[in-house]
Amino acid sequence: MSPSLPYILSPTGREGVRLFNEQAYYRCHDAFEAVWIKTAGAERHYYQGLIQIAVAFYKIREEKNWRGATSLLTTGIGHLKCVDPGDVELNIERLVQESQAILEVLNAIGAERISEISSSMLPKLHYLPEAESEPWKAE
Repeated sequence: MSPSLPYILSPTGREGVRLFNEQAYYRCHDAFEAVWIKTAGAERHYYQGLIQIAVAFYKIREEKNWRGATSLLTTGIGHLKCVDPGDVELNIERLVQESQAILEVLNAIGAERISEISSSMLPKLHYLPEAESEPWKAE
């Protein structure tokens, strides 16, 4: 990776990552949305995927809304699959896999048992190792 990555997270985007990892999903959504509205193309898919997965986890934790969570996970995963993993600082392949696993659990247990999804089961966002060592990341 180099500073020429097409989609480098802005300070607001990095704040969204921090909030996601603290499971402050509603506030994370707001941070990512502030960046998303200024994007187009694959970058728009990137942020929209992050937003939809964050909101899906909010619906699991706070609302116990199975239908909303499964719908948002499905579309969020779809958006992230439109993004070249080599274009971003985050390990979106891992996020897609872990989010897909949560979706499979939700589908297996059904709406009645959504409360069985504990906070510890929800994935975090991870920077790729190369991105963590780049000096431009700390702008």
